[in-house]
Amino acid sequence: MAVDLSGEVKKFVIDHDRVVTLRSMTRGDLPKVAQWRQQPHVLQWWAGDGEPTLQRVTEQYAADIDGTSPTRIWVAEVNGRSVAFVQDYRVGDYPDYALLAPDPDAIGLDYAIGDP
Repeated sequence: MAVDLSGEVKKFVIDHDRVVTLRSMTRGDLPKVAQWRQQPHVLQWWAGDGEPTLQRVTEQYAADIDGTSPTRIWVAEVNGRSVAFVQDYRVGDYPDYALLAPDPDAIGLDYAIGDP
């Protein structure tokens, strides 16, 4: 964690009691993901995906969770509490995105911290 970023020498502290993990998302995470997607600070980035109802979020992420799409999807946890979701994908697997990147093997990464 940053303690002081104002000076020439940056000061950080390591909290050995804080454990951050990343695990594969499951269908059991979808109600929480739908809640996060409804938060204003998340919705502004995912508004183009439509209304984040549980049904729509389930439809959007089911293939990722099941491993039938090229996107991998994760849940970030801090001390066992789910706090965010992350998705990664090969840009070349999505033709619309591939037009924006010079390297089709580039990896895209999107994330949202759930609660404000």
